[in-house]
Amino acid sequence: MNSKSVTWAVMRVRATGKCFIAMSTHFYWTSDLEGDAARLSEAGQLLELIGTIRSNASYAELPLIVGGDLNCTVSSAPADILRGGGLVSAWDEAALKNDSSGHHKDAEYSTLYETYISWSRPTKKYADSIDQVWKYGNITVNGFATVTCTYALIASDHCPEIVDISF
Repeated sequence: MNSKSVTWAVMRVRATGKCFIAMSTHFYWTSDLEGDAARLSEAGQLLELIGTIRSNASYAELPLIVGGDLNCTVSSAPADILRGGGLVSAWDEAALKNDSSGHHKDAEYSTLYETYISWSRPTKKYADSIDQVWKYGNITVNGFATVTCTYALIASDHCPEIVDISF
Protein backbone atom coordinates (compact mmCIF):
# COMPACT_ATOMS: atom_id res chain seq x y z
CA MET A 1 0.00 0.00 0.00
CA ASN A 2 0.99 3.61 -0.43
CA SER A 3 1.12 4.28 3.28
CA LYS A 4 1.80 7.86 4.18
CA SER A 5 3.86 7.86 7.39
CA VAL A 6 4.14 7.52 11.14
CA THR A 7 6.40 9.67 13.28
CA TRP A 8 7.03 8.75 16.90
CA ALA A 9 9.17 9.75 19.82
CA VAL A 10 9.61 9.02 23.49
CA MET A 11 9.06 12.28 25.36
CA ARG A 12 10.07 13.15 28.92
CA VAL A 13 8.28 15.74 31.02
CA ARG A 14 11.05 17.88 32.46
CA ALA A 15 9.22 18.77 35.66
CA THR A 16 8.35 15.18 36.64
CA GLY A 17 10.76 12.99 34.70
CA LYS A 18 7.81 10.88 33.52
CA CYS A 19 7.99 9.59 29.95
CA PHE A 20 5.35 8.86 27.33
CA ILE A 21 5.23 7.90 23.66
CA ALA A 22 3.87 10.45 21.18
CA MET A 23 2.92 9.39 17.65
CA SER A 24 1.58 11.23 14.61
CA THR A 25 0.25 9.68 11.42
CA HIS A 26 -1.59 10.45 8.19
CA PHE A 27 -3.68 7.70 6.60
CA TYR A 28 -4.40 7.41 2.87
CA TRP A 29 -6.89 10.00 1.63
CA THR A 30 -9.01 8.76 -1.27
CA SER A 31 -12.61 7.74 -0.62
CA ASP A 32 -12.60 4.82 -3.04
CA LEU A 33 -11.96 1.08 -2.62
CA GLU A 34 -8.19 1.57 -2.80
CA GLY A 35 -8.34 4.22 -0.07
CA ASP A 36 -10.58 2.06 2.12
CA ALA A 37 -8.18 -0.88 1.79
CA ALA A 38 -5.17 1.36 2.47
CA ARG A 39 -6.68 2.76 5.68
CA LEU A 40 -7.49 -0.73 6.94
CA SER A 41 -3.92 -1.77 6.23
CA GLU A 42 -2.49 1.38 7.84
CA ALA A 43 -4.53 0.85 11.02
CA GLY A 44 -3.05 -2.66 11.26
CA GLN A 45 0.44 -1.36 10.51
CA LEU A 46 0.06 1.28 13.22
CA LEU A 47 -0.87 -1.39 15.76
CA GLU A 48 2.09 -3.52 14.62
CA LEU A 49 4.43 -0.55 15.13
CA ILE A 50 2.97 0.12 18.58
CA GLY A 51 3.52 -3.55 19.43
CA THR A 52 7.12 -3.39 18.24
CA ILE A 53 7.80 -0.23 20.24
CA ARG A 54 6.17 -1.63 23.36
CA SER A 55 8.11 -4.90 23.03
CA ASN A 56 11.18 -2.92 24.12
CA ALA A 57 11.26 -3.36 27.91
CA SER A 58 12.13 0.34 28.35
CA TYR A 59 8.92 1.39 26.61
CA ALA A 60 6.52 -1.43 27.55
CA GLU A 61 4.69 0.43 30.31
CA LEU A 62 4.82 3.95 28.91
CA PRO A 63 1.51 5.71 28.15
CA LEU A 64 1.03 6.40 24.46
CA ILE A 65 -0.86 9.05 22.53
CA VAL A 66 -1.33 9.02 18.74
CA GLY A 67 -3.04 11.57 16.56
CA GLY A 68 -3.37 12.60 12.99
CA ASP A 69 -5.46 12.85 9.87
CA LEU A 70 -6.88 9.35 9.61
CA ASN A 71 -9.17 10.23 6.69
CA CYS A 72 -11.97 8.16 8.25
CA THR A 73 -14.40 8.67 11.12
CA VAL A 74 -14.22 7.25 14.63
CA SER A 75 -17.03 4.83 13.71
CA SER A 76 -15.23 3.43 10.64
CA ALA A 77 -13.64 0.02 10.14
CA PRO A 78 -10.05 1.36 10.53
CA ALA A 79 -11.06 2.98 13.85
CA ASP A 80 -12.57 -0.35 14.92
CA ILE A 81 -9.18 -1.96 14.24
CA LEU A 82 -7.49 0.64 16.47
CA ARG A 83 -10.07 0.01 19.22
CA GLY A 84 -9.55 -3.74 18.84
CA GLY A 85 -5.83 -3.16 19.42
CA GLY A 86 -6.49 -1.41 22.72
CA LEU A 87 -6.50 2.23 21.64
CA VAL A 88 -9.18 4.49 23.12
CA SER A 89 -10.56 7.67 21.55
CA ALA A 90 -9.23 10.63 23.54
CA TRP A 91 -12.35 12.64 22.64
CA ASP A 92 -14.60 9.94 24.12
CA GLU A 93 -12.69 10.08 27.41
CA ALA A 94 -12.25 13.85 27.69
CA ALA A 95 -13.77 15.45 30.77
CA LEU A 96 -14.20 18.76 28.89
CA LYS A 97 -14.59 18.93 25.11
CA ASN A 98 -16.13 20.77 22.23
CA ASP A 99 -18.09 18.85 19.63
CA SER A 100 -16.51 19.96 16.37
CA SER A 101 -14.93 18.28 13.41
CA GLY A 102 -11.72 20.00 12.41
CA HIS A 103 -11.90 19.54 8.63
CA HIS A 104 -13.30 22.37 6.52
CA LYS A 105 -12.99 23.96 3.09
CA ASP A 106 -9.72 25.70 2.17
CA ALA A 107 -9.63 29.44 2.76
CA GLU A 108 -9.86 31.60 -0.35
CA TYR A 109 -6.76 33.70 -1.04
CA SER A 110 -6.85 36.89 -3.08
CA THR A 111 -3.72 37.57 -5.13
CA LEU A 112 -5.05 41.08 -5.75
CA TYR A 113 -5.21 41.94 -2.04
CA GLU A 114 -2.54 39.42 -1.00
CA THR A 115 -4.64 38.19 1.87
CA TYR A 116 -7.30 35.64 2.71
CA ILE A 117 -10.73 36.99 1.87
CA SER A 118 -12.98 34.15 2.97
CA TRP A 119 -12.86 31.02 5.05
CA SER A 120 -15.35 28.60 6.48
CA ARG A 121 -15.75 27.03 9.87
CA PRO A 122 -16.18 23.28 10.37
CA THR A 123 -19.88 22.41 10.24
CA LYS A 124 -19.79 18.78 11.35
CA LYS A 125 -19.57 17.17 14.79
CA TYR A 126 -16.59 15.23 16.15
CA ALA A 127 -18.26 11.94 15.19
CA ASP A 128 -17.63 13.00 11.57
CA SER A 129 -14.05 14.12 12.19
CA ILE A 130 -11.23 12.62 10.14
CA ASP A 131 -8.66 14.16 12.52
CA GLN A 132 -8.42 12.09 15.67
CA VAL A 133 -6.41 11.48 18.82
CA TRP A 134 -6.17 8.04 20.47
CA LYS A 135 -4.59 6.94 23.72
CA TYR A 136 -3.20 3.74 25.16
CA GLY A 137 -2.29 3.05 28.74
CA ASN A 138 -2.65 5.06 31.89
CA ILE A 139 -3.56 8.48 30.51
CA THR A 140 -6.29 10.76 31.80
CA VAL A 141 -7.79 13.04 29.15
CA ASN A 142 -8.68 16.27 30.94
CA GLY A 143 -9.78 18.22 27.88
CA PHE A 144 -10.11 18.03 24.11
CA ALA A 145 -10.60 21.11 21.92
CA THR A 146 -10.73 21.60 18.18
CA VAL A 147 -9.31 25.08 17.61
CA THR A 148 -11.50 27.01 15.15
CA CYS A 149 -10.14 30.55 15.45
CA THR A 150 -9.56 32.54 12.26
CA TYR A 151 -5.81 31.85 12.09
CA ALA A 152 -6.43 28.12 12.33
CA LEU A 153 -9.04 28.33 9.57
CA ILE A 154 -6.76 30.11 7.11
CA ALA A 155 -3.62 28.09 7.88
CA SER A 156 -4.98 24.73 6.69
CA ASP A 157 -8.12 22.81 5.81
CA HIS A 158 -7.62 21.00 9.15
CA CYS A 159 -7.95 22.71 12.53
CA PRO A 160 -5.52 21.90 15.33
CA GLU A 161 -6.70 19.70 18.15
CA ILE A 162 -5.46 20.43 21.64
CA VAL A 163 -5.60 17.53 24.06
CA ASP A 164 -4.84 18.12 27.73
CA ILE A 165 -3.59 14.88 29.26
CA SER A 166 -2.11 13.75 32.54
CA PHE A 167 -0.47 10.49 33.56
